[in-house]
Amino acid sequence: MREPIFFYSTGTSSGSVLSVAVATVVLVSSIENEYQHPAVEAVAAIAAGLDALADASLWSMSTAEVSRLVVAVERIDRRVAAAQVSVLAQADRSGAADQTGASSTAVWLHNVADLPVGVGRARLALHRALTSRPVVAAAFSSGDIGLEAATAVCSAIDALPGGVPAALYTQIEELLVDTARDEGTKAVVQRSMEIANRFDPDGFEQQEASVRSRRWLQLVRQHDGTVKLRGCLDKESAALALAVLDPLAAPRPATDGVRDTRLPEHRYADAFLHLCQLATPSLPEVRGERPHMFVTTTLESLQRRIGSALGSQIGRAHV
Repeated sequence: MREPIFFYSTGTSSGSVLSVAVATVVLVSSIENEYQHPAVEAVAAIAAGLDALADASLWSMSTAEVSRLVVAVERIDRRVAAAQVSVLAQADRSGAADQTGASSTAVWLHNVADLPVGVGRARLALHRALTSRPVVAAAFSSGDIGLEAATAVCSAIDALPGGVPAALYTQIEELLVDTARDEGTKAVVQRSMEIANRFDPDGFEQQEASVRSRRWLQLVRQHDGTVKLRGCLDKESAALALAVLDPLAAPRPATDGVRDTRLPEHRYADAFLHLCQLATPSLPEVRGERPHMFVTTTLESLQRRIGSALGSQIGRAHV
């Protein structure tokens, strides 16, 4: 910290009082300028560490070192995500939005950090859920699980049927956190469904039926003739669709050493088209008629093709 600057006066007593007052102001000002909250210093240290990482010669690392570094960076990313949730919650409690006239903390975050409003709302909702989920909060803060996994575990616990004893909630929370850490977010959903089915099989079947009833698929025709697909399938329908499309969307075998360069989304688009082509010979009737294909051509082009075809037929007949 800088040394405080003092002013002294050799005048009257009133001048001495003024000098002391000035010295006090300078001393307080010096302390205020130098002090930084530990949270601010921590963020500055993180930024400095990232600068050092950006300047590091990663090419000189071995494959094993790079592999460990990737895992370490991902773990830090999870911890930063946990900090974002915590810091935003404090900003919400402090009324940061009120000071800028924003309608909500999520809107304020959008204005100052250019993040979607939905992201801010999701972070605040997760923080509220974590206040009653200490096991999830600890795993999230330490980087054992990520934001999506923490959200999935909290949502799964909140959705447990009433038949689950309250005494088991902590054990279930620990089980789901271990599942998220070892098997991933998708496994959390599956494990929570198994728990719900065990304690309330009738309710589980009703939930499955409700999910099936909300299936939908929309084909949006664009002005340029293209079509956009949007939708959501229930678990069984999705499993069937993937079972059919996955083999068709597999990368093609390499040709002359050249691998299939299509992106996964391109391969699935081609697979969908291939599936439609396979179904073409057995297309259902529409309003009593089978689908028709119309070909437009000019009379001259048609006459030329007919004449060419007749000439070839006559030639083969003479032979």
